Amino acid sequence: MIEETRRLYEGTGADRLTVSSDLRKVVDRLMANQGEIPLELPWEEVQEGARVSRHQVVLTRLDGEAGRVYFYNPAAADDDEPGTELGGPMAGPPRRTEGPRVESMAFEDFARYFAEGHAYALLRQQE
Repeated sequence: MIEETRRLYEGTGADRLTVSSDLRKVVDRLMANQGEIPLELPWEEVQEGARVSRHQVVLTRLDGEAGRVYFYNPAAADDDEPGTELGGPMAGPPRRTEGPRVESMAFEDFARYFAEGHAYALLRQQE
């Protein structure tokens, strides 16, 4: 899934991207505000009537003080109230609604996906 996104992105003539499962690199890029980062995660959920096991979101920022990672979720509902807790069996990972299609998850949950080798980010290649 993430490789297809990489090929599509590069096909637009944009920067070259590399797939990374290195948490440190992703955190460093978020902390340096180097742009949004596409991310693929395990995501057991039913979306539009079909069961999915993986899903892509776009990381937007890391709030170290709050211990949360924020992301754009294209499959999120537009009408969930901010603060709504989401996730559970066949409802995706534990996360919280922050605004229209914007969600967050605890940094510890985010980091666990990387530690287990289940998270893949698209990072711009460094010169």
